[in-house]
Amino acid sequence: MPRVLLLIFFLLALLPGCSSDNPVDPDQPTSVWMAYTMRQCLGNPWERDWLSRDGNEYDDYPRDINAQTEIARDYYQRQEIEILYAKIFKTAPCRCLACSCCSGYALWLKVPSELEDILIDLRFRNEFPPLH
Repeated sequence: MPRVLLLIFFLLALLPGCSSDNPVDPDQPTSVWMAYTMRQCLGNPWERDWLSRDGNEYDDYPRDINAQTEIARDYYQRQEIEILYAKIFKTAPCRCLACSCCSGYALWLKVPSELEDILIDLRFRNEFPPLH
């Protein structure tokens, strides 16, 4: 039994560590994952931008997650933020119904590490995306 425990501890020591202070992707060490907690009522910056362009209407906003992700990616790229990867995932349910409350979704962006402070100023946080 002690050998089994020793083997388990050895294998756990080999696993890559995750730091919530700077979640660097081991496959791209010069990149970082950033997360943004989304709000309800199309209140996120990329949604407000979409609504303000071309006379878009609230009811016309895409409900498909992939289309929403592309709208967010396009918005941040137009802000001159290089996006290596973007994905919206469902998070914990939100019990608040006000437009200022969370929507139960979050946007994750993988960006070059040098953009980390800019995204923190835009209300993002360092966080790995969920394993879906």
